[in-house]
Amino acid sequence: MEPTAQQLEILKKKMEDDIRVKAQYKQQEKSISKIFYQLKKISINLNIKNSDEIKYVSKQATIDILLKALTQSTESLILLMKSKLHFGIDPLARVTLEYAVNLIYLIDDNENIKNKQLLKHYFDDTLKKSKRWYESAVDNNDKDEIHISKTKMDFIQELKDEHHILYNDDTLKKWPNAHDRFLACGLKSSYRTLYAMNSDSVHSLSEDVYNFNTIPNYPIELQQTIEKYFLTANASLSIYHILECIRFYSMALQNICILLKNNEDLTKINNLVIKLEPLLEFHKDEVVEEYS
Repeated sequence: MEPTAQQLEILKKKMEDDIRVKAQYKQQEKSISKIFYQLKKISINLNIKNSDEIKYVSKQATIDILLKALTQSTESLILLMKSKLHFGIDPLARVTLEYAVNLIYLIDDNENIKNKQLLKHYFDDTLKKSKRWYESAVDNNDKDEIHISKTKMDFIQELKDEHHILYNDDTLKKWPNAHDRFLACGLKSSYRTLYAMNSDSVHSLSEDVYNFNTIPNYPIELQQTIEKYFLTANASLSIYHILECIRFYSMALQNICILLKNNEDLTKINNLVIKLEPLLEFHKDEVVEEYS
C-alpha cells in the first residue's frame, strides 16, 4: 500500500528535524579547532629530547617522532573538517587513534623494552614484505622492480644483522597487535567502539554504499531529504571521531607530561579536556536518542 501524501509529509518533517539535530555539529567546529591548537602549542614546547626524566635516548627519539606524527595527523583532521571533506575524516581518524595508542603504550615502559619490540617488528615485518615484493618481481620478470626490491631487502637484512642483540634476547616479545595495545593501555572499550567499528571506512565504505543504495527504494518525494540525512549523519559522525581523536591526543600529552614531571602543562591539558567533554557528550546523547 502506497503511503498517503499526509504520511509522506509527516515522515519528511521527521527526517528534516533529525537533520537539524545532527547539523548542530557545525556549532562545535570553532571550539574543536581552538582546543586542538591550544593542545598543539603545549606539545610543541614539551622538552622531550633533552629531558633527564627519559632514561634512554632511543625512547626520547621515539616519543618525539610519534608525537610529531600524531600532532600532524590530528591537525589534518581539523583541516578536513574546515574544508567539509567529511568522507576523508573517518579513515584518517582510525590511523590517528592508533598513533595515540602506540605513543601511550610506549611511554609506559621504564626499561625501553617496548621500543625494542617496535624496532624488531620493523625489521621483521619489512624484511618479510620486501622478500614478497622481490619474489613477485622475479615472477613478473620486471628488472627494475627486481633491482629495487632486492636493494630494499638487502638493506633491511643488514639492519637486522647490525641489531642482532634484539634477537639474542629470548624475553623480548613480539610487538602486540592493535587490540592488545589498546587493551594494555586500558582502552579495550575504545578499541571496540571506535577503532574496530571504524575499519569499514578504511577498507570498503560498505556501510555508506549500502545506505545510499537504499535511496531509490524511497518515494521520489523523500529521496532528496533522505540523501541529505545520510550526508549530515556522516558529517556528524566524522566530527565525533575528530573529538575522540583529540581526546586520545590529550591522553598522550597527559602521559608525556607525567613522564616529564611537567605538572604545569599537565594542568593546562586537564583544563582543556574539561572543555572537550560537553562537545563529546552531545554526540553520545545523540546516539542514545537515536537508538532509544
